Amino acid sequence: MLELLVNSVRKSLFCARRSWLGDETRPDVVVLLQPTQPFRTCSTVVRTIEKCLSTKRGALTVSAVNEHPILMRILDPASGRVRNLLPNVSSTVRRQDFPKIFKVNGAVYANFSQDYFSKASLNDNPFAVETSRIEAVDIDEPSDLEHARRLVEQNIVAAPCLHDN
Repeated sequence: MLELLVNSVRKSLFCARRSWLGDETRPDVVVLLQPTQPFRTCSTVVRTIEKCLSTKRGALTVSAVNEHPILMRILDPASGRVRNLLPNVSSTVRRQDFPKIFKVNGAVYANFSQDYFSKASLNDNPFAVETSRIEAVDIDEPSDLEHARRLVEQNIVAAPCLHDN
């Protein structure tokens, strides 16, 4: 529910901004920086914008995952049976042979303004910039905030600032 509200507010703010400026002053590229990802770097923002501009398509950020979907299962709570998340894919593969898998981490989205509302989801942007797992830390719940605090307290990452050092 909160995600739906945030999406609605985000699009409303962009619509309001466009109505204030008028279409003739519409920006070329819209960059979405979600406030729940405090460890994103300026260089990642720049690289994502550059990817959008060089490909002339939407770009987003991704980070590598530890868990491979070949080993994931869907559990039927009523029967206790499991089935493969990926149908028709054998899980009899050496883990070392798994391809590297990435997830959309939501740190940065860059889209041409004319495409911003015509897409079903920014998560479907066709081009990506890889980030570290630290940059992908996403604070959605109190436990996420505690995790982020521990990262800073243990000097694993610097406290968020407005620019890269």
